[in-house]
Amino acid sequence: MLDAAADELLQRALQTDARLAEMDRRGGAWRRLHLPALASEVRAVEAGAMRLAQLRAELDGSPPSMPAAPAEELLDAYEAALADLRVRPGPASPPLR
Repeated sequence: MLDAAADELLQRALQTDARLAEMDRRGGAWRRLHLPALASEVRAVEAGAMRLAQLRAELDGSPPSMPAAPAEELLDAYEAALADLRVRPGPASPPLR
């Protein structure tokens, strides 16, 4: 029943991961401009994963369990990438003439 939602959430997570990788390759000004939206998307994916786990637990009649190890590793990777992007200075912009 929740498989379609889980598949969509997985696709969003993969797209967000690809955007994180792209952001890492871009310059500092571009990164600073797009970081808030990407951080918001990471939070949305995390919230969706929690909702999905809670719904599955309700349907199974069991208390929600901790996320599976791969999901925890993915979330850890998102957090580390965002932290890295916040601290890493981008290349200096050339002066405007």
